[in-house]
Amino acid sequence: MAMTMGLHRNPRVFPGLAPFQAEMRSRVWTTILELVVHESIDSSSMPLMISPQDFDNHVPHNINDADLWPNTKEFPTPKPLQQFTESSIQLLMRQSLPIRMEAAKLINSSDLEQSYNAVLQIATDLQKACRDLATYFQLHWPQYSGETDLHKKFLDMQIRRYILLLHRPYMLQAQQDPRFYLSRKICGESAMIIASYAESLQLPSQSLDDLSRLMVMSTGPFCGALHLDIITVLGLEVTSQLKETGTGSSETGRLTIDPLAEMSKAQREPMVRILEHINDQMLQVVALGIARFKRYIFLSVVLCQIRALESGTSDIRPLMIKAVQESVKNCYMALQSSQSVSTPQGSIETLICTESPLGLDFDLMVSRKLPLLAERFLTLLGS
Repeated sequence: MAMTMGLHRNPRVFPGLAPFQAEMRSRVWTTILELVVHESIDSSSMPLMISPQDFDNHVPHNINDADLWPNTKEFPTPKPLQQFTESSIQLLMRQSLPIRMEAAKLINSSDLEQSYNAVLQIATDLQKACRDLATYFQLHWPQYSGETDLHKKFLDMQIRRYILLLHRPYMLQAQQDPRFYLSRKICGESAMIIASYAESLQLPSQSLDDLSRLMVMSTGPFCGALHLDIITVLGLEVTSQLKETGTGSSETGRLTIDPLAEMSKAQREPMVRILEHINDQMLQVVALGIARFKRYIFLSVVLCQIRALESGTSDIRPLMIKAVQESVKNCYMALQSSQSVSTPQGSIETLICTESPLGLDFDLMVSRKLPLLAERFLTLLGS
């Protein structure tokens, strides 16, 4: 529909457009491109049907909203990109858009073997984009650190998610094929950086920064460190390291000092720590009346498996079943208390977004039936 309206074309093609109309068309088209690319990687099956060659609409100008009005006759002089405006964040995202569009096509590609060289190149370009963003915020907008802190972290999380999704298929193959060890390393690093942004989330604190609030109240990729992709990658990396290096237990039951195992333990401790923190915060999110059952239960089982592998336990299946039961009970208790607990800085009704035009918000629908859902969980587990 957007292309039918001609939003993808350069406004100069339509000489009758006022400056305000031309600029709004550029902003709307840039927003549509972001939504299309996000939808492509979120669906994991729908290929990206547009490329940079399919449009010639120019990048929006770096101006404030107050600089341009519907009755403006002459276009205002754009400010240099070094000067922060209400359009600056969109412009920064637009700079990496061509690379991210290429990444989206590869993420949905079924030809993993032939596209690996392209994955390495595009992921390298995306890593450079992350470094450039961090440098740009530090050099040009230090005086806006309070205003741009959310944007800096959010943009970093969004771009690193492309890196993670590019390398994730090869990370899974790395356990059998050492050629893909680099993908495993990059995937783990990207997940760890994104997960580190959850450290500012300290529920049940009554004060949340903007990023923490976004992670708590959002779904999909916007929940950042609380996303299942991050939990899965870090959990897989920790369990893989434990299986590869062992736990330091000998056949006689005595602990053996293995320098390699000690190094591996020191390397995975930060990952285990952040997973435990995310798990604790996920339960606090459930206590707010927000349905995050699957992630909390899954992560509880992953942490149980990690502890069992660290202790050298041979039969971990009963422990994992028990972890499921205990995590469901924890959700039940949290849901019971959620009726009298409001979210930080306001009630949950004022913070949860309204339903999407593309469909109902599953988490919102579930949160309205929390007690009934909890009772069903306990019944299914025979508790």
